[in-house]
Formats: sequence, structure tokens, C-alpha cells
Amino acid sequence: MLLRGSRRALLGFGLGLGLLAGCGDDSAPSGGGGSGGSGGQPSSTTTDMGGQGGEAIDPRFNPVIEALEAEMAQLDTSGAAIAILEGGEVTFARGFGKKNPEEDAPVVATTLFRIGSTQKMMTATAVLQLVERGQLDLDEPITTYVPDFAFNLDPTWAPSITVRDLLTHQSAQYDYLKIDTPQVGDEALGDWINGYWSNQGYLMAPSGRMWNYSNPGFMMAGFVAETVSGVPYRTYMAENVWGPLGMNRTFLLPSDVIADGDYASGSTLHWDTGEPMIATPDSYDNGWARPAGFAFSSVLDMAEFVKFLRAGNPSVLADQLRTQMFAEQVDTEIVPGEFYGFGLEAARGFFLHGETASEIDYYELPRISHAGALQGFSSDVFYFPSLDFGFITLANADGAYFRDTLEVALKTLVELPAPSTPPDLSVDPADYPLYVGDYTDPWNVGAISITTDGAELLISIELADNYDIPYDHVLEPYAPNNFILTIQGVELPVTFLFDEPSAAKYLRTRYFVGERDATARTVARTDAERAANLFSALEEARRDRPIALR
Repeated sequence: MLLRGSRRALLGFGLGLGLLAGCGDDSAPSGGGGSGGSGGQPSSTTTDMGGQGGEAIDPRFNPVIEALEAEMAQLDTSGAAIAILEGGEVTFARGFGKKNPEEDAPVVATTLFRIGSTQKMMTATAVLQLVERGQLDLDEPITTYVPDFAFNLDPTWAPSITVRDLLTHQSAQYDYLKIDTPQVGDEALGDWINGYWSNQGYLMAPSGRMWNYSNPGFMMAGFVAETVSGVPYRTYMAENVWGPLGMNRTFLLPSDVIADGDYASGSTLHWDTGEPMIATPDSYDNGWARPAGFAFSSVLDMAEFVKFLRAGNPSVLADQLRTQMFAEQVDTEIVPGEFYGFGLEAARGFFLHGETASEIDYYELPRISHAGALQGFSSDVFYFPSLDFGFITLANADGAYFRDTLEVALKTLVELPAPSTPPDLSVDPADYPLYVGDYTDPWNVGAISITTDGAELLISIELADNYDIPYDHVLEPYAPNNFILTIQGVELPVTFLFDEPSAAKYLRTRYFVGERDATARTVARTDAERAANLFSALEEARRDRPIALR
């Protein structure tokens, strides 16, 4: 049995799940705290809790503060905010560092950051409201509600996608995103769906067959909601989700954020040139991608959403549908026990470091979470129902996920039970023949060949060979049916999926899906077109995991 890639397995590639902490170090803590801010004061009167503004810090939060300051230095993050909820109440909320890496104004608990894909749980809430009102059915095709939409490349695709598929990342739509576009009006979403995406969008697999992260799936969900409600997505969210939940400083328009005044700017790379830059609220915008994660919020507003997940709000959504948001809607088939609900990740347990650095403990306790990333910003939302504990962080840097700090918070603020028996993450080379065969992806990489020498699982990608794209031919195992493909310096999770136990049917990555014996599938693109698309996807993945919406 192999457990060679066990650390990757625990980290849960693709979802940011599993082991809640990274490799800690002994870096000295770096600045943070303080009150006030540049560019004006927040419109909210809420103040920081836990030490800012002259308030005394409850000493039980000192380990969390020390861990977050150390992790900020480790992650090269200039500014961050954190909120901790215990028993449904915010017991600690504070800013650390600077709002702008090049200025001195301090982050406070009310400071606004872009939240990336943590917004998906909010888009899902909007759609489920319309289900509750009888205006949508989760299992109806999307064409029931947007009858004029069609994929021009194959008219059978759109009717095959259900509303449920959109909310669970099972629509199989290729993951596509532009960070900045001139299309920023409320009409942009419908124009893009019925224009560009109708003409250029495609499915990488049969809809409903597998979980595969797709931002366009949530863009489509937002379009369905705005079409059925008759209200633009931005207005619908403010009036039906954020407003009723008390999230009065959650915005989609950069102009609203600038007018508010209390906002962070992020350190990042330009999405086209790769040059270092500081992303201010108006550095980029995209009107048609908003349902997937372009909002700005604070840890205090995000805490209001965690309170909603915890205890509900019947004026927003019936409990029966709210609890379905974090139910096990689809198995991600990555790490055992990891599922996706409606806009939320749902897991049966989590890993923490044990008493020594080499020990890993597993706790079979449910976890609800989602991470977010957009150029210059990172977000994390966690809620542990059986512990009644919530943890939220926002940061103005790429890849700034404070998993060490979360681990410290769980170990020092929560009474954890004894560790449980962990899921079996071992990979047996005796299973490699189940993966061996020829797979085809007509959209992105073409022919894929999987072989084995008995000890290693090997991959050959004809397109990469023809275009001199460097990749490691050895797939590194990290969990049952899951491997890592290193291509052009980027580590891509690869999952083999089965229709029958005798042989894998699909080879899945976020950016391409190969199907075994796909004789009925036509060649959809030339090699040159596929190579250009692969280069683009790898460049996006290289700047991530921090950058593309997730």
C-alpha cells in the first residue's frame, strides 16, 4: 500500500479541504491591530472586538492572535481580518496589518475585502428561495426557466442540465472566467450567457455524472434566478439575501465600496501581464461573473451568514432547504468523506496535527466550509456544527488561508473529543490496471494514455508532447483513485471515476476530462486551439491555487 502522497490527500486538492493546518514555522510575528482606517470610516457603527479601539483582549484568544500574526508573515500577507463565533455569537473579531500593502492604515474588523467563491453559498440561497416560493424546481432542466438559452455547439446540452446540477457543480460546464471586462452593468449577465457562452460554452462530460468545479455553473444559477424573479442579480441579492440577514455592508459594485471608505487593497499579479500590482476595488470588475464570486464583505457581515447557516432565518429560507445546503448532495470522489452541498463544502470530519509533528489525528465531526480567491484576496469560512464553532478569515493577498490559525483555534478554544479512526487514504498499486487505457478529451488535450509498470502509474498526453509542454509522466498517488499530475510546473489533481468496477470510465481534472473509449465523441477543436486553451488554463492554475475563483 502507498501513502506517499498522504499530505496532499489530507489537504484535499481542489476543495482546500482535509488537514486544516499547513506546515507551521517559527517566523516572528508581524504587525497588526489598531483602529481606524484610510479612505474614510465604515458606514456601519460596529466596532472591533478583542483588543482594538483600546479594548482589553480576552487572554484565551492570545494563541490565536500569535498564530495568525506568524502565519501572516509566513504567507507574506500585509492585511487580514478574523471573526470567531462560539454558540452563535461573535466572540472575537479583529483586523491585523495594513489595508493596503503600500500604506499604513490598519485593517479593522469592519474592513471590506473581496470574498471570491464564498459568495457561492449566497447565490445558492437566492436560488433556493425561489424553490421555496414554487418558482423553481431543483430537478427541472434549466431550459424550463431560460427557454431561449442553448449551447450552439450541441442543442442537447442545455436541456440536460438541471438547477440542482448548477448548485452542486455537476453541470459539466467548462470552468471559464475573465477577471476584468468592460461589461459591468446589470444587463451583462444575461448578455454574456445568451451571447458568448451560448456560442462558445461546452460540456466536458455528461451533465449530472460528476462533481467538477465550474464557475459558469454558478453564473448560470444567478442568471436563472434573475430571469425567474424578474430582478437583476445584484438587486435580488441585496433585497432578498444580504439585507434580511443584516449583511448591510456586502456590495457588488466597486463604487459602493469606495463610497463606504473602509476597504482593503490586495497584492497580486496582473491577470494578463503577470506583473505585480495592488488591486484596489476598482482595479477590475466583471458584471457577468458576479454570481460566482465578485462581492466585497467584512468578517462581521460574513459572520451573519454563518449565524444563518447555524440557526436559520425563516424570513430568508425555510429550514428544510437551509439544511439541504450543507447536506451531502454529491460525493466529490477526492478524499473519502468529502462532499458538496448547495454552494457549500460538507465533510464528515477533519484532520489536525497530533502531539508531535509526525502525528495526524482525525476527528469524525461534521464540517461546513468554503474558500474563496480572487486577484489579490483570499477568504475562508468554516462552521463546525457539533462544536458550534465558526471561523472566518479575509486577507488582501493571494493564497492567504490561515489553516494553522484555525488549528490553534480549535485546539485552544474548543473541547475536542478523542480522535477517531481516520479514513483509509492508502493507494494500492494492484489497482493500477483499473486505470490503464486510452482516454479522449476532444476539447482541451486530445488523446491521453494511462499505463503502468506495476510500481508506478504513468500518463502520456499527446498534445503536451507535440507542443513541448513539460510534464511528469509519473502520476503521484495521494488517495484512492486520486493522483497528482505535474504539468508545466503546475500540480493538477487527477481523479479516476468508475461507471463499472472493472475499469475507470473517466479521467477528471478541473480543466479537462478524458473519457475511455469515447468513440462517439467528435474532435471539437484543432490541436493548436486545444494547446492554446491548455496554456491558458495552466497559467490560471499556476497563479492559483490562490487566484482563480474557488
